[in-house]
Amino acid sequence: EKQYVLGLRLSSTHLGLQMGYARLKDRQGRLDDAIKLYQEAAKAHPQEAAVFNDMGLCQARSGKLTDAVVSLEEPCD
Repeated sequence: EKQYVLGLRLSSTHLGLQMGYARLKDRQGRLDDAIKLYQEAAKAHPQEAAVFNDMGLCQARSGKLTDAVVSLEEPCD
């Protein structure tokens, strides 16, 4: 976790770091933190379907089904 934080301080919109950190939070069960990180990644990389896919799956696991559908449909627009 410390390495992700340090890396993001150097490059706050680095896709690999953003996604890795969000996935870490997701695996730790810290779904709200993960969703916030996915949202930041989505703002920085609106054309990256993987961001919306992972965010949607995380939102679904947290019970935010409406948000999950919106996220999962986003790359289709």
